[in-house]
Amino acid sequence: MSAYTPEICSPNSCTRLAMRSAEMRARAVRFSAGGAMTSVISALNYARPVRFPIGPGCAMLCPFCGSRRSMKRPPRMRAFASGVAVLGVALLGALQPIPALAAVTEFPLQSNAVGPNGLTLGPDGNIWVAESDANMLASVTPAGVVTAPDGNLWFTDLQDSSIGRFNISTSVVTTFATGTPNANPIGITAGPDGNLWFVEQATDKVGRITTAGSITEFAVLSTGSQSEPITVGPDGNLWIPERQVDKIAKVTTSGVATEYTLPTAPARPRGITAGPDGNVWFTESLGDKVGRITPSGTITEFIVPNAAGKPHPRGIAAGVDGRIWFAEDDGRAVYSLTTSGTFSAAYPIASASCTPFQMTVAADGSVWFIENIPGNVAKVETGPGAPTATAAPGKGSATVTWTAPLNGGTPITGFTIDTYKGTTLVATTNAAANALSASIGGLANGTVYSFKVTAANAIGTGPPTTTRRITVGMVELSLPSGASSPYYMTAGDDGRVWFTEADSNNLAASLPCGLVVEYPVPTASSFPYGISSGPDHNLWFTELAANQIGRGSVNGSIAEFAIPTPNSLPEGIAAGADGAIWFTERGANQIGRITTAGSVTNEIAIPTASSYAEFIAAGPDNAMWFTERDANQIGRISLSSPFTITEFAITTSSSGPQGIVLGPDGALWFTESEAAKVGRITTSGVITEFAIPGGLPLARAITVGPDGALWFTEDNGNALGRVTIAGGVSDFPVTTQAAAPRGVASLGGQVWFTENLAGKIGAMPAGGSATMPFPLFHPRAGVCQSVGGSPQARPSVSPVPAQTPRPR
Repeated sequence: MSAYTPEICSPNSCTRLAMRSAEMRARAVRFSAGGAMTSVISALNYARPVRFPIGPGCAMLCPFCGSRRSMKRPPRMRAFASGVAVLGVALLGALQPIPALAAVTEFPLQSNAVGPNGLTLGPDGNIWVAESDANMLASVTPAGVVTAPDGNLWFTDLQDSSIGRFNISTSVVTTFATGTPNANPIGITAGPDGNLWFVEQATDKVGRITTAGSITEFAVLSTGSQSEPITVGPDGNLWIPERQVDKIAKVTTSGVATEYTLPTAPARPRGITAGPDGNVWFTESLGDKVGRITPSGTITEFIVPNAAGKPHPRGIAAGVDGRIWFAEDDGRAVYSLTTSGTFSAAYPIASASCTPFQMTVAADGSVWFIENIPGNVAKVETGPGAPTATAAPGKGSATVTWTAPLNGGTPITGFTIDTYKGTTLVATTNAAANALSASIGGLANGTVYSFKVTAANAIGTGPPTTTRRITVGMVELSLPSGASSPYYMTAGDDGRVWFTEADSNNLAASLPCGLVVEYPVPTASSFPYGISSGPDHNLWFTELAANQIGRGSVNGSIAEFAIPTPNSLPEGIAAGADGAIWFTERGANQIGRITTAGSVTNEIAIPTASSYAEFIAAGPDNAMWFTERDANQIGRISLSSPFTITEFAITTSSSGPQGIVLGPDGALWFTESEAAKVGRITTSGVITEFAIPGGLPLARAITVGPDGALWFTEDNGNALGRVTIAGGVSDFPVTTQAAAPRGVASLGGQVWFTENLAGKIGAMPAGGSATMPFPLFHPRAGVCQSVGGSPQARPSVSPVPAQTPRPR
C-alpha cells in the first residue's frame, strides 16, 4: 500500500486526513448524540484490525486556504470528505427572523490533542473528523442516514497526487492516480452528473473521477489560483473559490469555466457552499466578508459583524433552517446570517481560546464545526428545516399534509399552518409536534387558497413551505377506462355532462351518483374528439381518425355518418340556428354541415389555405363562427347558400386561436392558446383581447358559466380560467397535477372539465354557493341504472392509426 495524504470533501466542507503506509493505525472515536464516546478499530485494507497514527507528516493546514499554521511537522495532507452531493435541504418560502441563540455543545476528542482541522458528513450518517496532531480519524454519530453516490467516502491524496475511495463498511481503501504528477489534488465533492469532482491546487485544474476510477482533467482555472474547496451550486454547476486571484469560478460538468472577479481585493475566498436561495455563498478570509454570487455571476458582499478585529471567516455551510453559517478562525466565533444578509450575534462557545474552523451540517440538521484549538468537535442546534407539504380540497375545507423536516438537533415542538386567500392571511391553525396533517374548515367553495406550514423547536421557527394553490370545493372523478384521454365536453339535454374519450374510443356521461357510464363507439379507434348537444336532444361528436360524424342518444345508442371528403380530420362541432349540425374539417380546410337525419349536405372551402380550422360555435347573427388556428383568424360563415365566409385577423400575431363560444353579451369569445390571451369579437368583427396572467397556460376550450362569466381550460397552466365580461381574469388550479384540462361545460351551477392526461373529469362550483358532492343537479331522482344504461367494461381497442394527425 502506498502512503496517503488524503482529502475527503463534501459540498461544503473539507477535512484533512493523513494515512501513512507502514505505520498506519486508525482509531475512530464515535460520539453518541449526547457526546458519549466509543472506540472503533478500522482495518483499511489490512487482514487484521490495525491502529495507525497518521505519522509525522500530518499537516495542520487551514481547511480552505492551505496556509500553514503553527506546526511541529511539515504539512502533508489536505481535507477529507464524503461523496455526498447535498447536505442541506431545499427550502421554500421566506426565511424567519433570527432565532434565539443556542448554546454550543463541545466534545473533546478522545486523544485530548490539539489539532483537529477538518470534518465532513459521511455516507454512514456520521460526522468524520481529522485530528492532525493526534494523527487520528474520529467519527461523530448524530442520528440519521445519508447516502453517498456509491456508499463510500472519497478523498484526495495530496502527497501521492491521487484520489482515494474508502469503503466504511469494509475499511478498504482504493486509490487512483491523477493524470498529472504532483498535482496536489484537494477539495472534492459529488457532482450532479454522478461523478466526483476535485481541484488540483498545483496545476490550476479541475478533475473529474467516475465511481469506477476514470479521471479527466480540465485546465480551466487562473494561473496561480491556489484553489481549494469545491461545491455543487443550486444551478447544477461546480463552484470553486480561487483564493490567490480573488475569483469565484463556475465550471460546467463538461469542463467549461467562467470566472468572476470579486469586488474586494485582497479578498482571499476560502469556504464555499450552495445556499437555500438558489445562490452560492462563500467566505472572504482577508476581506472579512461573506459573499453571495448568483448563477449569472452577480456578487454581493456582507461585512461580518466584527470585521475590525480581522476575524478571518473560513468555514461555511447552509443550514436546514434557511440560514448561512460560518466560522471565524481568528475571530473565535460562529455566526449565522439570513440570505438577505442579516447577521446573528455570535453563538456562545465555552472555550474562549478556541479556533472554530471548518463546518458541516449533520444528518439531523444541526451544524457541526471543529475547534483546531483546544481540539474539540462542536455542534450548535438550529431551528428546524422546512416541511414538505401538500393540500387537498374538500367541501368547504382542505386537508393539509406534511412530512416532518430535519429538527436542527433538538425535538420539534409543534407546527403552524397559515391559510392564505391570495396574499391575505385568513386563518392560523396550530398542530402538535407529532402531527403530520391538519383539517382546515370554514373555507368557501369555489375559492382558491394556499397554506404555509412551519415547524418550531426550542430554538425557533424554521422556514415555511407553501403548498400549491388549491380550489376548495373542486372534485375529481377517475374514469372507468383509466387513461382514456378524455377530450371535449358538453352539457346534455338529459341533465348530464357528456364527453369524448379518444384513446378508449368511448362516448361517456356522468351519472348522478358519481359514476361515469361509457358507451363504446362502433368504429374501432375512431378517436372521438369534439362534441356538442344537438337540437334533437342527441349528442353529436366528431371522429377524427374515422372521418365520420357520430350521433349518440341519451340512452347510449350510437349512429355514425361518413364525411364525403376523405381524410378531412373533423374536429370542432356545434349546432346551428338552422337546426343542422356544423363542423370543422381541419385536414380538408373546410366547414361541413350535417342534418340531424345524418345527411352531409355541404362542405364549404375556407378561403385561407391550411387555416387549421378547429372549433366552431353558433353566433347571434344567423351565422357560425370558427377559429383558424394556423391562419390566426376568426372565421364567420352564413347559414344559407352561398355560405359566405368572412375572415377577421386577430390583433396578436401567431396567437393560436382554439375554443370559441357565444358570450352573454352577444359577442363571440375565444381562447388564444399561443398568446396567453382570451379574445372577444363582435359580430361586426371588432376584436378585443385580455391577457391571462402568468406564463403560457395554453388555453383550450371555453364556455359560459352559470355565473355569467366565461370559463376556459388551461392545459399547461393546469387550471380553469375565468374571465368576466369586463375582462377580469382569474384562475382556479386543478387538484391533480399535470392533468392537462381540455374540455369544459357548464351545468347545474357547476363548471365541469376533462383532465386529458389524468384520465379524470372534474367539477367545481362557479360562484361558491353550489353544493357538493358529485353531482347533485341531475333532474331524475333515483338509482344510477335509471339513466341511460349501465357502466361498460373497457373495450378492447386498437391504437389510433399512426397516420392520423393527433390534435396539437
